[in-house]
Amino acid sequence: MRSLSSGQVTAVQAADVTMVLFVEFGWSTTTRFCTAGHSLTWNGHTWDGLGSIVNIDPIEETDTMDATGYKISVTLTSSSLVSLALSEDVQGDTCKVWMGLFNSSGLIDTPFVVDQGVCDQIEINHDKSSATFSLSIESEMADFSRPNVIRYTDVDQQARYPGDLFCQFTAQMAEKAVAWPSRESQA
Repeated sequence: MRSLSSGQVTAVQAADVTMVLFVEFGWSTTTRFCTAGHSLTWNGHTWDGLGSIVNIDPIEETDTMDATGYKISVTLTSSSLVSLALSEDVQGDTCKVWMGLFNSSGLIDTPFVVDQGVCDQIEINHDKSSATFSLSIESEMADFSRPNVIRYTDVDQQARYPGDLFCQFTAQMAEKAVAWPSRESQA
C-alpha cells in the first residue's frame, strides 16, 4: 500500500489541488506523457501533456500479490511520435507511472511511483494527422508466473554479461563424477 507524504496529505484536503499522472515508456526512444493538459517539466524531462493521455484504466493493488494489468490510451499528434509508435516493437519494454499533486504554487513534494510494469500488446488506430494507441501494461508480478528460460551455462552468461567467466567450467563440472565423501577423508 502506498502512502502520501504529510505535504501531500495537507494538499489533498485543500480545494485547489490537481492530480497529474506521469507516464514513461522505455521504448527505443524514451517517450514521456502526462495528464496535465499542457506540457510539464519534471525530473529533468519535458512530459507531453497536450491532450496526449486519453485514458488510464484503474491500476489495481492486491494484498495477495496477484499479477494485474491495465491499459493506457494515448493520442499522438506529432508525426515523429506516430511513426515511432507504428514502427516500435513494444512488447517487453518498460512502463512507469508516477502520481504528482499540484496546487497554485506548483508541484507538491516529489511524485511517487504508482506502478512499474512491462508493455504487452499495442493497438493503433491512425489517420493522416494523428494516431491513438491503446497499450496493455502488465505489472512486474506477471514476470514471476512465467517460466525462466535462462540456464547456468557459459553461453547464457556470456549473452547476459559479455566477458564474465563465472560459468566457464559449468559443463565440465556437470559431467564430473564426484565421490562423497572422498577416499582421502575416509582413510
